[in-house]
Parts: sequence; structure tokens; C-alpha cells
Amino acid sequence: MLAQVLSEPVPAVTEALQALSGEYTEAKRGFDLREVAGGWRLYTREEYADLVGTPESMALIPPDRKVIDQFRCPDPFQRMALFVNGDLFGCCSDHGREYPWGNALQDDVGAVWRSEVASRLRDLHRQGRWYDHPACRACGLASVARLPATAA
Repeated sequence: MLAQVLSEPVPAVTEALQALSGEYTEAKRGFDLREVAGGWRLYTREEYADLVGTPESMALIPPDRKVIDQFRCPDPFQRMALFVNGDLFGCCSDHGREYPWGNALQDDVGAVWRSEVASRLRDLHRQGRWYDHPACRACGLASVARLPATAA
């Protein structure tokens, strides 16, 4: 599927992913890129598993948690997350896959990037109101100072 989305031959994409997986292993990254059931997935390396939040633990973040003052997430401005079924998201922290921007197998990726749903999320971040989006509000990336009282 990735080869199809990239319009590249499957062997070339497979070779590139195998090389990337090797680089991650050699660099002792906290994650591992593995070939699984005909596709590729990122996994937390076992030795780091206790340090990583899961969707279940993310739900345990209290609504008044401390967050970084003036937090601005770069993700919606720099990248999209591509899931194995082709769904595109503003980031990989949408653990429930509830807020897709589009689908790379059905939509023009450039049009998804410029879409209204993508623009709305970026506007929330520009305005410092990232916490108004449910997926962003549940994200642990912002954790350090208190949420504004209006966000509660």
C-alpha cells in the first residue's frame, strides 16, 4: 500500500524500509520498525516499554494537568500521520483514530493537507487554543503548566 501511495516499486520501498529498520536498531532508538502481516509498523522496543504512554494511560491524564505555557505543537504544520489503511491524521496521537483528515488511497494528499479540517486544527494551534481539539487535549506532548481556566 505504501508503494502504491508513493508510486514506487514494492521492492524499492521494501528495501528502503528494511534499511531504515536497520538504522533504528543500530542507533538503539526507543522504537523498532518491523514488517508485520505484509505491512510495516513501529513498535516500542521492549526495554523502553515502561516509559511509553499507551492510549489507555493517555485517558488517565487529568483534565487540569500541567501543560507547557504557550504550547504550540509543530505536527499539524509539518507532517501528517499515515495509517496502514490509508487514513491521514494531523498527528499520530489520535490513538482512537477519531479525527481523520482524509485517506491517501481515496483523496489527493495535497488536497488533504490544504483541507478545511487541517486548516481548522492549525488555526486552533496558532490561536493557542489547541486544547479545544479532543485529540490534542488528550496528547501528553503539552504536559508541564496548567490548562487555561476556559478550557475546563
